[in-house]
Amino acid sequence: MTGRVLLTALHVLDHQLVDATGVLVGKVDDAELELDAAGGAYLRALLSGPGVLATRLGHAGYGRWRERMEHDIDGPEGRTARIPIGSVRSIETTVVVNLLAEQLAPYGSERWVADHIIGHIPGRGTASASDDRPPRSSTVPGLEHEAARRLRASSLLGRAVNDQEGRRTGIVLDIRLVQDGPMGADPSASLRVDGLIVGHGRFPQRSGLLRHKVHGPWMLRAVAALVGPDRRYLRWDDVDDPESILSGGPVAARGPTEDLPR
Repeated sequence: MTGRVLLTALHVLDHQLVDATGVLVGKVDDAELELDAAGGAYLRALLSGPGVLATRLGHAGYGRWRERMEHDIDGPEGRTARIPIGSVRSIETTVVVNLLAEQLAPYGSERWVADHIIGHIPGRGTASASDDRPPRSSTVPGLEHEAARRLRASSLLGRAVNDQEGRRTGIVLDIRLVQDGPMGADPSASLRVDGLIVGHGRFPQRSGLLRHKVHGPWMLRAVAALVGPDRRYLRWDDVDDPESILSGGPVAARGPTEDLPR
């Protein structure tokens, strides 16, 4: 029996993060995938923070610098831009995590401003934010996830997809995940990559118009009918040499694409 299905770009990225006490703590700015020794792929972590978002939006130089700066501010045991999937409580309309706001990189940037700028304004009359700084987190810092077999979801989205003859058939529009186990359990049993949605034009996919048959206004039905036939599904098992994806190469299919799974 197939578990719950999530689309990475549609159901995970840009969703509101909520900490363990209900505090809003930023957005999911990217996600981290990992390949195992057998070539299977899994969602291992969610990434959040200004540097992560900048990198995802194409400003890699600034983004990496910002991530390193945030890491240096808090030190090797400081706040993290990386939320392991085992620390994710639920993924619904919001993403609830089992961490506190003070443990996350977006909060750390705000605290640095409070400590080093606002706290030195004459007449401020209140204690610096560092006076009640919470204990440091023992979670992995934001930059230590750059392992050889890991990649960010944003680097796979938009990647060219070639058929068995080497001809380009489209780009990766989304990454289909299947939840095989409860959130917070063994990560390998949580969210695995089942396949890739391939086609042309990312807006209709991201907008949610194409998840199911559209019954709404005629204009939406027309959009779905126009772009729907271009979308196909490539099972992860039919991806040839997943290792090449890690090096930035196109996605090569060793089998035919299929109709989108329902």
